[in-house]
Amino acid sequence: MDTVGQAAGTLHALCDQIFGNIKSATPELEDLLKAAGKYQLAMEAANEAGKVFLRQLSAVGVVACKSRGATAELGSTMQKVVAQHDKILKKEEDRAMKLNDQFIVTLQKRLKTDGKTFPKMEEDFKSISKSFKTDMKRANEKSFKMKKQVQKKGNTEKPALDSANKALQQKAKQFEEFNQRFLRTMMIEERRRFCYLVDNYLSVFDDQFPREDANLLENIFELVKSPEELPAANEEIILQNSSQISEPETETQDSRSSSVSRYRPSGGVPVDLLRAQQQAFDERKSSA
Repeated sequence: MDTVGQAAGTLHALCDQIFGNIKSATPELEDLLKAAGKYQLAMEAANEAGKVFLRQLSAVGVVACKSRGATAELGSTMQKVVAQHDKILKKEEDRAMKLNDQFIVTLQKRLKTDGKTFPKMEEDFKSISKSFKTDMKRANEKSFKMKKQVQKKGNTEKPALDSANKALQQKAKQFEEFNQRFLRTMMIEERRRFCYLVDNYLSVFDDQFPREDANLLENIFELVKSPEELPAANEEIILQNSSQISEPETETQDSRSSSVSRYRPSGGVPVDLLRAQQQAFDERKSSA
C-alpha cells in the first residue's frame, strides 16, 4: 500500500502543479492578446503610411519621366521600383490581416473556451479525488480494525485481514490509475496551449525569418507537431513517478478512473494548418 499510495500522492501533486501552471499562464496570454491587438493596429497604420509614401514617390518618378535622357530613364525605373515595393506592402497588409484572423481571433476563442473548460476539469478532479480518498480512508480503517481482531482472536481472523488489506491495496491502485490518466490529459492540455500558440504565430511570421534561421524553424516545427499526443519525455515523467503502468481502459474499470476520458483537447486551430506551414517551409528551404 505504501508504495502505491506514495505514487498516487506524487502523481496527484503533479496534476495540481499543472493546474497552477495553467492558471499562472492565463494572465500572460491575456496580456499577449492585448499586445497583439496593439501590434496589429500599428501594422495597419504603418501600411497606410506606406501607401502614402509610395504614392508620393511615384509622383516624383512621374516628374522625372518628363525630363530627357538618363533622367527620364531613371524616372521610369523609379516607377518600376515603386510597383515592386507596392507588392511588398501588399504582403504586409495580408500579414496584418493574418495576425488578426489566425492569431488574435483564435487566441480569443481559445482563452474563452479554456476559461470554461479548465475550472470544470479542476472541480471534477478535486471531487473525484475526494471520493477516492474517502474510500481509501474507510478501507484503511477496516484494515486497522481487522489487525486488532487478529491480535485479539488469533489467526482465525487472518482471512478477513487479508481481504481487508487486498481491498485497501485495490483502492490505492485505482486512485493511482486515476491520477495517471488525469496527469496525461493535463499534460496534453498544457502543452497544446503552447503548440497552437506557436503554430498561430508561425502562420503569420515564419516567412520573415532569414534563411540562416532554417534550422531554428525546423526545430520548433518538430517540437509543436502532434499537439494532441503526449511526447515520450512526458510519458517518462509519469512512469518515473508511478508504482505501475496503467492498463488500457475497460468496461469493468472504476468509472471514476475513466471519467477523465470525456475531456478532449480543443485547440481551436486545425492541425492541417501546421502541416501546410511545414510544407511551405520545406519548399522555401529546398529552393534556397
